[in-house]
Amino acid sequence: TTLKDLQGLLVQERERQEEAIRSELFAFQSAFEANKQDLQFLAELQEVVMGGKGRISSIIQTSTETEKRLQQMIVDLETRLERTTKKTDTALYLQSTTGQKSALEPPPRTPKLNWMQYPEHLDGLLKKLELSRQQQCRGSAPQQLLTGIDELRQALYSRALFLNMLRYRMDVHYIAE
Repeated sequence: TTLKDLQGLLVQERERQEEAIRSELFAFQSAFEANKQDLQFLAELQEVVMGGKGRISSIIQTSTETEKRLQQMIVDLETRLERTTKKTDTALYLQSTTGQKSALEPPPRTPKLNWMQYPEHLDGLLKKLELSRQQQCRGSAPQQLLTGIDELRQALYSRALFLNMLRYRMDVHYIAE
């Protein structure tokens, strides 16, 4: 073997090694690019997950607050239901509205009026009686109970709408009342 043969073998060996290095470099670069894209995808995925986690946390907090308000409304309603509703005593009602002790008792004396003043006087008495009756109805336990039931119904309805939106993955935007 001559020097030229050795040099030829060295050149061939160098070319073979350079080719191996180029193929390894190409494999490394393609793996690097794939890993870079995977890392970008994972970073984007993490951002989406964190955003979703924040939204879920917000929805859970809202749900917890709503449940507490509903529970308080139910407790208030149950305490109202526990109170016994007094039956209206007609004699007491008649006495409180008209001042008479019974329906058989003649009405208290009215001042001497001429026949032209009676309609105005009767209208005044009727307005007083109607106002008194309205005040009694508004302050009665059944009226307060029905008001509480209506408030609970509205709260439950809004809660059902909220849960239905979650079920169908609709975005919920709260608007202050």
